[in-house]
Amino acid sequence: MLLFRSQLRRRLTPAEASQLAELYFALRDTPHRITMRELIKIQRRAERAGAPLADAAASLLTSRVPHGSAPAAALHTLLTGITGWQGLAESLQQLSYTMEQQGPDVVLSDGLISLTVPGADLSRSSLKAAIAAAAPTASAGGSSGAVVSSIPATFMRHLVQLGLAAACGEPVLLSGPTSCKSELVAAWCDIIGRGEELLVEHLTAGGCACCRALLACGFGGSWRRLNG
Repeated sequence: MLLFRSQLRRRLTPAEASQLAELYFALRDTPHRITMRELIKIQRRAERAGAPLADAAASLLTSRVPHGSAPAAALHTLLTGITGWQGLAESLQQLSYTMEQQGPDVVLSDGLISLTVPGADLSRSSLKAAIAAAAPTASAGGSSGAVVSSIPATFMRHLVQLGLAAACGEPVLLSGPTSCKSELVAAWCDIIGRGEELLVEHLTAGGCACCRALLACGFGGSWRRLNG
């Protein structure tokens, strides 16, 4: 079924389809269970990043569990148990979330896949002061450098994960405590130059401004308001 359902330019090989099928059944009776939707997202990430399916799957699925948690460790074990994916073990131990300005574009990486966001500019972010404080190290061939920021590591990790999802055209739902979700979305919108299109609603009288327009069709497309 996976061979026939592939919607991408590069069709799956029989070995790749077998790996995705094995992944589906390995996760089926666990808290990490996935559907055909996630399998398509994995294929899209692999294609857009030019990465192996194993890295694309780990990139997508690790964004759904708290970093360094017991569920994350259990997920890592399941992923490395897939036939041919044993090499993931080292990568999963060295996850690194970076944003790098390269000329007119920004390159995002979670240590598993890297994607270029054309036209993005880190200096447009409301966090530009913190980004500047990171003092990126200039490379020998230019002024570009990885942003290892004074911004909290958790915020940077989520910002990179959000950007990767948006760059792949994936819908995103942010959940969790108040105070950072609005800033997270606003920062990314500023980076890609679409801050004026952000719709914000105050859901509580004294709470933070939480965004109900949560990337219904990704940052690259039009925004739709979610009124669920």
